[in-house]
Amino acid sequence: MRVRRTVFRGVRYGLASALIGAALSAQQNIPTPAVPIDPVPAILDAFRLHEVVALGDAHGNQQARTFLKSLVRDPRFASTVNDIVVEFGNTRYQNLVDRYVNGASVPPDSLRQVWQNTTVANEIPVDEEFFQVVRAINATLPRARRLRVLLGDPPIDWAEVHDRADHYRWLAMRDSYPAALIQVEVLAKRRRALLVYGQLHFQRLNVMSNLDMQDWRMQTIVSLLERAGPTRVFTIWNVDDALYLGPRSAMKDVPLSTSVCSDPRYIEERLRRIALTAYRRPKRTG
Repeated sequence: MRVRRTVFRGVRYGLASALIGAALSAQQNIPTPAVPIDPVPAILDAFRLHEVVALGDAHGNQQARTFLKSLVRDPRFASTVNDIVVEFGNTRYQNLVDRYVNGASVPPDSLRQVWQNTTVANEIPVDEEFFQVVRAINATLPRARRLRVLLGDPPIDWAEVHDRADHYRWLAMRDSYPAALIQVEVLAKRRRALLVYGQLHFQRLNVMSNLDMQDWRMQTIVSLLERAGPTRVFTIWNVDDALYLGPRSAMKDVPLSTSVCSDPRYIEERLRRIALTAYRRPKRTG
């Protein structure tokens, strides 16, 4: 069996981008060297044979943010892709996001609830500009071709979370819920979606369970989608197909904004969530 790997570089985006694509042939078992090519057309080309293309999100990384917006802004993207499924959004606010990306007036404080109220107790910095980019693109498109941002995080209501058990029942659905969402809103409607999630959600065999997938909670978004039917997901990360954003020394993390961190109500609620969901070290006996 022959494995062919290809490297994609995106110099024009101000970052070193590389996508390693694996194509199998039944002839030999000798891998060929990676070859640099442009990542955007390569990713879009993957949609010719796949309804879902999964792009690993390096949470809070500036280079990853820049590339994602460059990909979405490319004129070919909206003519190829229908939906963008994101990890950084509570699906309880789907109607609000639908309205916003289609041009409706939505107060900034209301929009921030989308990513501030996910199942993650300690908020991961989110690129608010991403939603603005989709909104701007949709303003130039006919309604039938507008992009939809699908919020993949389970619809947790933090007002109803009072202990770890309350939190865990939602946390346990962080893969099964978006997998079901994609089946209903993307695959059943014969649409194509870019899945933007942390790459551990792309595992076909979960390393956290020592590759044992019998427990449904150990299934990932990709494993669930592929077990449910003929769908094969094209995954882009650092094992099969990888987006190289540059050397580790050049990576830049984006902190939460000063205005958010100076809001006492925000800090009080965030500390409450961390306290009730954090695992505590068990007491020693004997």
